[in-house]
Amino acid sequence: METNRITVPIASFLLGLLPGLFVVWLHTKDLRWILVFGAALPIAVFWWFSGRRRTTIWYAFVLGTQAYVSVRILHGHASSEGIEFPLMFLLGVGVAACELIERDGNPDLATKIRFGGPLGLPIFLILATSANSILFSTEQFVGVTGLARVFQLYVLYWVGLNCVGSPERLRSTVHLLAGVLLMQSAVFFLQAISGVTFSLSGDVYADRGVRAGGTVGANSAIYATFVAPIALLLATRVLSPLVEKRERIILALPLAAGLLSILFTLRRGAWGGVALGFLWVSFVGARRKAVFAWLPGACVAALIAGVLAGTAITEIIDQYRPDNPMDEAFDERLNLMRIAATVISQNPVAGVGIAAYPHVLKSYVPPDLNSGWVSTVHNYYLLVAAETGIPGLIAFVLFLVFAGRLALQRSKSPERDVQLTAIGIGGAVVSHAFAVAWEPLRDFSPNALLWFLIGMLAAAGEWSRERVGREG
Repeated sequence: METNRITVPIASFLLGLLPGLFVVWLHTKDLRWILVFGAALPIAVFWWFSGRRRTTIWYAFVLGTQAYVSVRILHGHASSEGIEFPLMFLLGVGVAACELIERDGNPDLATKIRFGGPLGLPIFLILATSANSILFSTEQFVGVTGLARVFQLYVLYWVGLNCVGSPERLRSTVHLLAGVLLMQSAVFFLQAISGVTFSLSGDVYADRGVRAGGTVGANSAIYATFVAPIALLLATRVLSPLVEKRERIILALPLAAGLLSILFTLRRGAWGGVALGFLWVSFVGARRKAVFAWLPGACVAALIAGVLAGTAITEIIDQYRPDNPMDEAFDERLNLMRIAATVISQNPVAGVGIAAYPHVLKSYVPPDLNSGWVSTVHNYYLLVAAETGIPGLIAFVLFLVFAGRLALQRSKSPERDVQLTAIGIGGAVVSHAFAVAWEPLRDFSPNALLWFLIGMLAAAGEWSRERVGREG
């Protein structure tokens, strides 16, 4: 009784104080914050009283992969962007919390929680080398923001690893991503035609044209790298005789829209990545008898035609991107690689610190390049090596290799949905591995989606094997 006399007044005081402080804080923000919280409150109330909270938040999470909007703390501290909490990460935390609550006392969901899975080793090495780089960095707070980003990617991998427990959820997730691809394609074409790229946080970039980024990022490189894995996932199902004709026809629309939008980004790295991804899908799929037999030949013919038409394609790109002709773009990227090589040679073990490269870059620029374009190196492999050292580069390469190996293993699954998803995600890994060789793609949306998909594939293989064991 004595405890209640103390806690009730304290709780009442806090319940009255906190809303007041929240209103005062909100008053200092611009209209966008008021709109965000005004929209979020009824959605949260609806979700709380929904009878299917677990399914509802999962749908929101998957559809939210395309919504790059975030909350930042300590923005501007140490000349940084602050520690960022993107919407996809916050929804992922909500999914994880809901999953853990639902599992408590529910024997149907009482499966073992996994923390590493098949990619546990490379993920641990990525986290370890990222943390180690901060110790030797002159930009330690910036490093903390970069480490927070890597940890968020791991959380999304964890969500995929632990929250996909059935073929139905796997299949529904792919179908939801088809909706994401269709919506993003529509937004991309709207932005490309109008010449205006807009973000969900209210930022507007005029005269962007083919550099439109949908709502996943500020430019077309981010957009293309985000939608490519979804397109390859859908292509595997559309081009598979194992899938019902009705489903293939329905998924063909978002696939066509997505591929057309990637074409109009005029991003050579994205084109090459998607082409290699299709080669993976066609040859691995044909070997598993999961795609039509004519697909490998068609992909090879298309690739040869693209190479033969390379000169004409270059002229078209230069016509629509006169500010960045191909020859000039290659020379500029080569110079940026020279700068990165200098950084790596002087910091081979721990790098200059994760996320610190733009802050220390100018001190490594050779005198003969001072008058040229100086920016972050347009090669993610070199960027990782420069920021976290050669060990960090090895960890990242191992991550891609382990993901590709996982896709190959799961492509042998007797479960149709697991097999097709594995083939598609394998193509996505190949596509990503090529695309990041031409862009500094540390941006959240494409990396978060890839980590989540790899986690989902790891989970699918586990419950597929458990089901076969029970049936045996």
